[in-house]
Amino acid sequence: MDALGKLTGGVAHDFNNLLQALSGCLHMVERRAQDPAINELLAAGWQTIGRGAKLVQQLMAFARREAVQSRTLNLADQFILMNDMMSQALRGRAHLNLELSQGLWSVEVEPTQFEMAVVNLLINARDAMPSDGCVTVRAENVRLSSDAANGLSGDFVRLSVTDTGNGMPPDVLAHAFDPFFTTKEVGKGTGLGLAQVYGFTRQAGGSAWIDSKEGKGTTVHILLPASSATAQPTIERFGGDASCRQPGARILVVEDDPIIAITVAAALEDAGFVVQHVSTADEALPIVQAGDLDLLFSDIVMPGTMNGLDLVKEVQRLWPTLPILLATGYSDDIASVSGLQVLSKPYRIDLLVGRVNALLAGSQTVEQASLTA
Repeated sequence: MDALGKLTGGVAHDFNNLLQALSGCLHMVERRAQDPAINELLAAGWQTIGRGAKLVQQLMAFARREAVQSRTLNLADQFILMNDMMSQALRGRAHLNLELSQGLWSVEVEPTQFEMAVVNLLINARDAMPSDGCVTVRAENVRLSSDAANGLSGDFVRLSVTDTGNGMPPDVLAHAFDPFFTTKEVGKGTGLGLAQVYGFTRQAGGSAWIDSKEGKGTTVHILLPASSATAQPTIERFGGDASCRQPGARILVVEDDPIIAITVAAALEDAGFVVQHVSTADEALPIVQAGDLDLLFSDIVMPGTMNGLDLVKEVQRLWPTLPILLATGYSDDIASVSGLQVLSKPYRIDLLVGRVNALLAGSQTVEQASLTA
């Protein structure tokens, strides 16, 4: 599993960089296209990039190599926010029954991975039933003693997804969590849905198992450790506004992939920023030392004697208030990043510009406060 994880991490970094390059190119075409007929092709391109990114996330989750930035979630609120997403996953082919216990505990998980796990469970349930079936999502608090069969103890939230399908025969049930294992027709599934669910729950410190009998349907259970921390509000995923709120702000882009660098720099310049680009942290250091910057936007993994995190440490030593935004296709070190915003590739340009605007606005507030103090 460790060898699989290392291989998956390397593939994820390179593949996400490719997806980011394609995303940047599509954004530039979208901004310049005059023919409305091209919009359908662009939409197909964006959809393909999204599918590619989801595939990488599922592989990473199973191998337990996904860079985790967990947050405390109130599951009752989270399911309300996910209502449309869950309905879309069922595509009107099954009825959804949501049963949430009163006083449901919060959990600490990576929000996107949680949503993906729920959607994968719903899709799996949907495809296991004929039309007009019923999927029940149940969440309840459980307290496990130290002699529990799964080896876990303490407070957990148990999430169960039950379908009214035909159930799994023993030979299928034995391999249900295996990556790339599927009983669906070619082109109908990747065999990574339940594998992602398994990887996500294990990484969160919980477990997953399946109860199924032929002719009696299937229930997939996941246990997630309860959290006593206060649930954090949901963060907007997309910046939405792709225009610059501080024209002329100076941004240093540190990115070793030439296609990503070109498209990101061009997009930021189109938005109204002044952009300087270098390929390594070593090249960026003299520019940082000169101090003629308003924001640093850097990749994490790159060639040279320094990576992005090394550069950040030097920036924080020299210019503690300089806004910093990081990006990565995949990095083992991302979990150690504290107090910094990190964009996971592939990201949309509107999200990038939105984050840059927010960071610059926050920096300006700090400067004004220091002047009036």
